[in-house]
Amino acid sequence: MMVMMMMAVLVMVMAMLLMTIIVLGVMLVIIIDLVMVLVVMMVLVLVEAVSRSGAVDGDIILFSLDAYVAAVVDGHGEEATDALAAVDAALDELQSKTAQAEAEVVSLETAVKRQGASFGAAMDRLRSHFGLTVSAFETMDGSIDAVGSSAIRIGNHLHRLDLQRKRALAATELLGMLQAFEEYGSGDGNGAHPLADLEAGKAAEVVSILSRVVSDVDAPQLASIRSVIEASEMELQDSLLMRFREAYNEGEVAAMRAAAEAFSHFNSSNRMAHELEECFYVKRIAPLAYLDWLTAPLPEALATIHRTAVRIALAESELVAAVFPTVASRVLTSLLRYLFSKLVFKAFRALLDAAAAAAPDVPDAPTIESEPVAPTPALKYLVALHACAAAARRLVDELSAAGLADEAAALDEPVTEFFLPLQAKYLEKERYALSEYCAAVVAAEHKAVGVDAAPKAKKSFFSTIASSVHVPGSHSGAASGGEAEADNGAAAWVVVPSDGFDAADPAPKVSLRVASTLLRVHEDAVKRAQVLSLPDTEAENVQQLFMSLLFYLGRKYVRRSIEAVQMELPDRSSASDEPQLELFLVVVSRVTHIARLLQAHFATFVLPAIDSAVNVRTICVERKNQTLAALEAGLNSGLTTGLIALVSHFKALLEDAQLSADYAPKSDDDSAMMLTAQKTAACAAGTAFLERTAALLRSRLDPANAARMLRELGNGAIEVLLRHIKRFKYTEFGALRLLNDLQGYQAALATFELDEVDAEFVMLRELGNLFLVAPHNLPGVASEGELARLDRKTILSYVQQRADFKQARIGKLFDAAA
Repeated sequence: MMVMMMMAVLVMVMAMLLMTIIVLGVMLVIIIDLVMVLVVMMVLVLVEAVSRSGAVDGDIILFSLDAYVAAVVDGHGEEATDALAAVDAALDELQSKTAQAEAEVVSLETAVKRQGASFGAAMDRLRSHFGLTVSAFETMDGSIDAVGSSAIRIGNHLHRLDLQRKRALAATELLGMLQAFEEYGSGDGNGAHPLADLEAGKAAEVVSILSRVVSDVDAPQLASIRSVIEASEMELQDSLLMRFREAYNEGEVAAMRAAAEAFSHFNSSNRMAHELEECFYVKRIAPLAYLDWLTAPLPEALATIHRTAVRIALAESELVAAVFPTVASRVLTSLLRYLFSKLVFKAFRALLDAAAAAAPDVPDAPTIESEPVAPTPALKYLVALHACAAAARRLVDELSAAGLADEAAALDEPVTEFFLPLQAKYLEKERYALSEYCAAVVAAEHKAVGVDAAPKAKKSFFSTIASSVHVPGSHSGAASGGEAEADNGAAAWVVVPSDGFDAADPAPKVSLRVASTLLRVHEDAVKRAQVLSLPDTEAENVQQLFMSLLFYLGRKYVRRSIEAVQMELPDRSSASDEPQLELFLVVVSRVTHIARLLQAHFATFVLPAIDSAVNVRTICVERKNQTLAALEAGLNSGLTTGLIALVSHFKALLEDAQLSADYAPKSDDDSAMMLTAQKTAACAAGTAFLERTAALLRSRLDPANAARMLRELGNGAIEVLLRHIKRFKYTEFGALRLLNDLQGYQAALATFELDEVDAEFVMLRELGNLFLVAPHNLPGVASEGELARLDRKTILSYVQQRADFKQARIGKLFDAAA
């Protein structure tokens, strides 16, 4: 029992001992934390004191410096001396305190680090031996964070202290420089310059600072210092510019960069840019003034300008990128603008002035030049203007393609500014130049081929038709006895484009060369309009130019030429005077070719330029169609006149050569039977004329127009024959000879190769049979085939031409059949 009690007492003692040890450990932790906090607080107090002392000393220095400047301004020499002494004393004290504070801070930082390391080791031991509670660890971590925050605050105060020190040192240096410039300005100028021992970049920096300082004080007492500083600034700038110029000429990139960087301290960037442009001009551009490219032809001159400008731009871009790396794009853009203004635009202006020298202001009416037609001065000026504008755009595009995209884009503005005043008057000059040249070309051509400026009066072709044979229309009208009534609704001749023309054609009054010239000149005008038109005016400008083309090509040239050729066409033709239509047929062929060229020209050059403007496109299409319709009407008129002359000549041939005895030979004549197998002279002349005319039309007209012309000629010839056979009496042998003639006419018309004409001839053959069949068979034959369409009166008008009409009482046979 006693042992048990002793054991219990021993356990209690050991427990109390353990508790004591734990309490002592916790108290130790608390004591260490308090010590660390005290240490940090001491450090902060010391740093605050040193920082405040440094700030006070810095303020004292600046105050003394202000006192010095004020004393100089007021002219108080003793006060200035005392102020300088105060500045020196304050600087000495501040430097001493700064050194002491830096040493103490370093010592405190070392102590804090040492104490922190010891504290960390102790905590590790306590953790391993006694397993402290979580709260004890949190207390420890908080203490470590507090030490870290205190260290950050110490660093911030040290930074403030360093700024105060630098501020004082800068103020001292500035003060020394002011004193140096004051002494240099008050002396005789023989002493050493204050900047003599400084490097160029440092000297530029000092002068720029001093210049700003003295410029802020407006006092007569600082005039001498200010003037010396300003003079020094200008001398230094001149020296740097001289160095830059020499380095530029020698191509020394490093020296150029050093001079440019030193010069950047001055607020004179414009002067540096101007110097760079002058160097650029003297070395790169000025030598080109002695070249003779301005006297070369326009394309060659522009090509030389283009090559020169690109070569200069590419060479300069590498140099600028090396010297001005931070602002290379801006500097190069400035130089490229200078390149355009001093070389490119100057060259353009010279070329345009040379082109415009002989081009007066737009007069009231254009002057027509005689053959040969050379480009007018106004047209030469527009050609030069368009070439310059295209060259400028091509130059900008090539610079962009060479890697100078941003710089090239910046050139859009000067390019626009250069050409904008010229574009404002472009349309007026273009319309005048185009009209003047087209009028000169047309006038020269008309003069060469003998076309009058105005058509002479002539009887209308409609009146000619009215007094001639019936050409188009139904043949039943002619068969029924219509003689003089004519159908004024002549067939329309559609202008069909031909594939080409025969170079061996006789010289007509319509020339493909002239038409091609006018189209080519208008094509160039459209291309100029696309480049030189002001924004949003391109479509309207192209419309105005297209109206001019239609006026001169369609109305003044082609229509007038058609009228002139038509004046030479015969109204009627005798048997001995065959109408000469070959010249007009060549005109028809060429006009159709010109129509095709105009259509192609409109689709290729005009339509793409106006396609986005609906109203303009509609107007141009309508005017084009009206012009083509007018040309078609002129051809219709001429072809109708020519057709009337052909049919009239065919009629005259038959009337002149046909004899009454041809179809009524004597029955007892032994040769009558032999004559029935021979064509009459009239048939031979008529068929030869038809075959010859068909060959001519097919050789001179395109297939479509040739077919239309042959169709109307064939119909007209059949109508002439229908009237012609009613003029004669027919015996039995004469009827046989008529059928033989009709077979010849049919063979001649078959050469037309037109089914419609062949079908129309069937009625004529059936009418010829009426003169041969037996009298009692006539009523039956007259009611069959094509003759069934004719009435009794019309049939009798042919049948009564039989020699046996009365003897056989054919009239009564028809009455009985009715």
